[in-house]
Amino acid sequence: MVSDYNNLYATGSAQAGKWEAQTCSDMAAWQFVTLKDYNSLGVNPHYVSTTTPYDFHLQSKKGSWHDGLWQEDLLTSPCIDAGHPDAEFVDESTYHGLRVNIGAYGNTPQSSRTDYDGPLFALAGSVSPTDAGTYNATPPSPVYPTNVVITLSTTLTNASYRWDRWSADLNGNTNQTMQLVMTNDIIAQAIYQILFSNTNGVPDSWFIEHGLAPTQESADTDTDLDGHLNWQEYYAGTIPTNILSVLQVDSMATPDVQRLSFEFPSVDAIRYRVESSPGLINPTWAIEPASTTPGGGLSSSPITGTGATLYIEVAFVGTARVYRIITVP
Repeated sequence: MVSDYNNLYATGSAQAGKWEAQTCSDMAAWQFVTLKDYNSLGVNPHYVSTTTPYDFHLQSKKGSWHDGLWQEDLLTSPCIDAGHPDAEFVDESTYHGLRVNIGAYGNTPQSSRTDYDGPLFALAGSVSPTDAGTYNATPPSPVYPTNVVITLSTTLTNASYRWDRWSADLNGNTNQTMQLVMTNDIIAQAIYQILFSNTNGVPDSWFIEHGLAPTQESADTDTDLDGHLNWQEYYAGTIPTNILSVLQVDSMATPDVQRLSFEFPSVDAIRYRVESSPGLINPTWAIEPASTTPGGGLSSSPITGTGATLYIEVAFVGTARVYRIITVP
């Protein structure tokens, strides 16, 4: 049996404990007989009330829980921040001293507060992108007193990313585990970068999602034989393993002498633009202002796909030009 970080306090004729057949009057006797509790206390815990009505919250000059209200006490209990140093304390009220209280209310929202008058600094931690890995601060707390040493660590959990660095508040430190001394508010963001095994800017995760190898050879392959290389399908938002999922114009018409229209299956949230060139030899592509309604006003802004057939009109100048529809970031 392990027994430690307790408070065994006896008054009057009471005993601190009994081990086998031997009674122990105080903590010193208990430690001698049991060879346990070497980090425990044997002091008055200074409860809020030891008479009817009893209240076993610990007194604190910074506040303890009194029948639903926080009140400051005349004393601070020695049992505050005296629990096991590895025990959880994150549910204790602020400020909690970064260590659990001994007693029934340790690691609860009703734990009595630490007697501390200095400044408190906030530490806000996160991971970017959020699905790349985990973030941990030890000891864990939303705020810290001045000059406390914190250990920050981050772990990669997604093979589609690689570790890069900590954010600017931490001077771009590249160690996944690091220490800092709290002297001001800190934003600690663990920054990861997407893995690219190709020169076309397609994330490895996209290839893996579609059952393809994340390689340059895969990027330059037309897996579904629809006339588009896999890397082109990434930017088009189409599926590289489905021949029916392809960016192609289904119809082109001249609704009137001043307009030229295109219809094609769009992909939700993908943005499109119409461009034209006088020819394909040394082409000079220019943006064509467009509209998604017949006769509507023309705009040079990209048009966002809806997942349904998209209708686009541009001005028809009457001279021979080559037109193309592209996707834009």
